[in-house]
Amino acid sequence: NKGDSCMKSEFVFPLKKDTLFYVQYLNSIHPNTCLLLQEPENSLLQYLSSSCPKITFSEAKKSDFSKIYLLESKFLSDEDIKAVAELASLQNASVITTSKNRDRVLNQVPNGTFNFKIIGENVLYPFKVEEQLSTIDVPVVINMGLSHLVNKSFTHLKVQAFLEQHGIKLVSINHSINNQFCNSFDYPSELFSDSICAEQKIRIFNSFLKYIEKSEKPDLILITIPNDVMTLSPSLTSDYGTFAFIAFNAVEPDYCILNIPYEKHTMSFFDSLIPMLEHRFSIQIDAINISNKKILWSEVKHKSKLSFVTVDTADINSVVDHMNQTGSDTPIFYNVLDKQRGNIAENILLNLQNNPVVFQNTPTF
Repeated sequence: NKGDSCMKSEFVFPLKKDTLFYVQYLNSIHPNTCLLLQEPENSLLQYLSSSCPKITFSEAKKSDFSKIYLLESKFLSDEDIKAVAELASLQNASVITTSKNRDRVLNQVPNGTFNFKIIGENVLYPFKVEEQLSTIDVPVVINMGLSHLVNKSFTHLKVQAFLEQHGIKLVSINHSINNQFCNSFDYPSELFSDSICAEQKIRIFNSFLKYIEKSEKPDLILITIPNDVMTLSPSLTSDYGTFAFIAFNAVEPDYCILNIPYEKHTMSFFDSLIPMLEHRFSIQIDAINISNKKILWSEVKHKSKLSFVTVDTADINSVVDHMNQTGSDTPIFYNVLDKQRGNIAENILLNLQNNPVVFQNTPTF
């Protein structure tokens, strides 16, 4: 829907390739939100129009608004920042953003009057690190990626929105750049310190999860693991799967999602990959999500550079359908929420609905 005189109270900016999933999530929890758009790419508009049919596009100058969610994006130019800052100052609107974006706003419009709400700055969690690991008594869903650019954040946000819309009180833990716009907790900063050993980081993460469980009292905890779960080549190590090692030793998950890049996968590929990862981390992989990115292995081999190409949806659906029809023990998905082929979030509920405390009021699929 496009409206020139849409009168709404909130805007989200910018609509770029690296903010698309966050815009979708914010629209799902703020259905009256308009998008502040400056000539976005047609492909993004088409995708968002089809995936969020209730979303509204509006010209900011013709609208009355009180808030701007200013997301971080590598495509956000100084001109964009200046335009948003001037509009916010003119409308006396609150700017909900990060400290990095705040500084960019003030650099572009130093004399403007702004009411900033800064998220994700100096977050400290008041929990005590225990020597003995505690059992986490609510279901834990872990979302992980085999490599970069496998749409982990997309998977996380779509599952989060779906479960929240079905009445699940969920705690989200995610280290992505715009995570705290989407009601997510970040990881304790100690987990990224080079001066703390892996053994102590396991205790820290376990104590953090127990603190979250007690303080938030969620029905379910959804965690996305930073970095990759394994090394793709000697030159592209991605921390050798260290963060996954820490996470899986800190908590035993009830459901695991593995996001992988596209290839013309065969059953032998899954027959070797899944047992290897399950043995390595002592877990069970419950669902696989194939992304729309294919690794250019020639670039990896000759240039030690991880490069991708985007794959057509029809090709991915062909692989997904073939693998599921062949009889894969682990369900395989694309797009996370697919009405024709089922979806991961639905599968989570089906797998965990035997827990009567958490899912007694949840619809049966």
